[in-house]
Amino acid sequence: ASSRHFGRRLTLWTARLTGRAVLRVRGENVRPIFNVGGKLETRKICALDAEEEPLARFLGELQPGDVVYDVGANLGLYAVPGAMKLASLGPSAHGVRGRVVAFEPVPAWAARLRQNTRANGLSNLDLFDVALSNTNGRAGFLMKPVAGSGMGSLIDGYGAHIPAASRQQIEVEVTRADDLVARHGLPRPTVLKIDVEGAEFKVLEGFGALLADRNCRFALIEVHRGLSEEASLHALLAAHGFVIERGPDRGTEYHLFASRART
Repeated sequence: ASSRHFGRRLTLWTARLTGRAVLRVRGENVRPIFNVGGKLETRKICALDAEEEPLARFLGELQPGDVVYDVGANLGLYAVPGAMKLASLGPSAHGVRGRVVAFEPVPAWAARLRQNTRANGLSNLDLFDVALSNTNGRAGFLMKPVAGSGMGSLIDGYGAHIPAASRQQIEVEVTRADDLVARHGLPRPTVLKIDVEGAEFKVLEGFGALLADRNCRFALIEVHRGLSEEASLHALLAAHGFVIERGPDRGTEYHLFASRART
């Protein structure tokens, strides 16, 4: 145990010193490199901090030709290894190559994701600097402006989730997923990952008919008790034929795994 502890500390120290960290996920061969600039970013990649199980589940669900929509992508903890794995899987039986479409409205976090995309030479990861919701336009986004924090939301009342001295309000572009797909001619998603600090139901509402597409078969959603519209979220997924599995609690959060019911 002591040797493992020392090894972990050494890994964290080396990453802080070099500004680069390698992501390792149990059972996966992909080893993406991440640019890291502080303690939080470094721990997020080197220690995973309660993300290892959902990340492994997410990567294990990917199939050749999948189109992943990563909503609330932050520095790319899911988007980067997801794109790397899809590249390694090769095309589907119909010749379609897998890709990731990421959404991150915070400029600094989006810039970090672009750095990490370039660092791994990924050509199958596209980033939109917008927040997905159930409307189109501009909206206030309350956030904790720390590299890698991922703490930011469109929902009213999110301020109580962040100490007053650490809050920052910015204005971001918001759009419905279905409208964005139509505007840009994007492929429809087959896998969703959503981490939007309580705005999950609004995001899913904005997918409209995209959520009803039978090819959209799996969603990983981080749910925040007291912030998320849990009942509405579960009901919407169930109405579209998803079977819901709830992961273990981690404080006031848990991961929801939604799989399309087989017919």
